[in-house]
Amino acid sequence: DFAQLGREEFERRRLQHHRALQAEYFERFEITGTREHTVRRGDSIWVLAQKSNVPLWLLQQYNPDVEIESLHAGARVTVPVVRRHQPS
Repeated sequence: DFAQLGREEFERRRLQHHRALQAEYFERFEITGTREHTVRRGDSIWVLAQKSNVPLWLLQQYNPDVEIESLHAGARVTVPVVRRHQPS
């Protein structure tokens, strides 16, 4: 029950959870490069993430100076190119 947690403890647990999700992602995938995408009318960050097969948080990390919540046509977005790790 999060109502029983203080703000600091909640933030600590939230960050820990997100770091674990990222670590799990990078156990399965690797970044092989990037590509530039020019936003078209009707694009959203959600659509771009789905089409690119990358999580939203990763797009955010590659575009720290872009307000991805309010993309507009013509904006340039860096998209990481990922692939599944090959079994050894």
